[in-house]
Amino acid sequence: MKLASIFFLSLLFIAGSAYPKEGTDSALGFGFGISKKEALEIIRSRGKRILEDTVDSKRIRTVVFDSTVVDLPLDTLDTEVKTSLEFYRDKLLSSSLLLKPKDPMKQEELESQLSEFLTARYGEPVNREEVLNITAWTWHVDKVRVILSSDPGKNLLKVKYIYEPLNQARREEELKQRQRGKPSDPAREMFIEGNYSAPYYLKENRQ
Repeated sequence: MKLASIFFLSLLFIAGSAYPKEGTDSALGFGFGISKKEALEIIRSRGKRILEDTVDSKRIRTVVFDSTVVDLPLDTLDTEVKTSLEFYRDKLLSSSLLLKPKDPMKQEELESQLSEFLTARYGEPVNREEVLNITAWTWHVDKVRVILSSDPGKNLLKVKYIYEPLNQARREEELKQRQRGKPSDPAREMFIEGNYSAPYYLKENRQ
């Protein structure tokens, strides 16, 4: 990837978004910890369309909208672009960029560009995991966990930014629920933690 593209990507993905929130980390144009109402105001002010607005049993609300609120210096022609926001207790927990090109060759090209950018900005990933046909790379950036995942079978790429202080609070609450006998959701733990091989509590028990 050209150095200019890496530079512009760095401005857009972390701390330098179109809508920075003073005193907080941000990604993809949204400050971590903002409320759903605040996020919707940003989305609507940019004329974007809400595609999904759902909530699960663990107080996680997901909002998905078309395109992004930041400009991407990537060739997204013939590529479906979405942004997904997850809120925990009405605070923004994670932001994800979703890319689904029509051409499998384009998927490989975008994966290479994103991997190159993230490695150039954050260094080598601290972890790489493969489950079935999904590959995930993880970086740690201060209080944010960055995960690039690639699913060639679905022509899907995801760059996910998770705010760890809020994620830790969620994990502690779920641990208390399990101790009270409430069932956990291993699939969600795997994907929100970026650990595709095992739920986080199994990983912790091995340490």
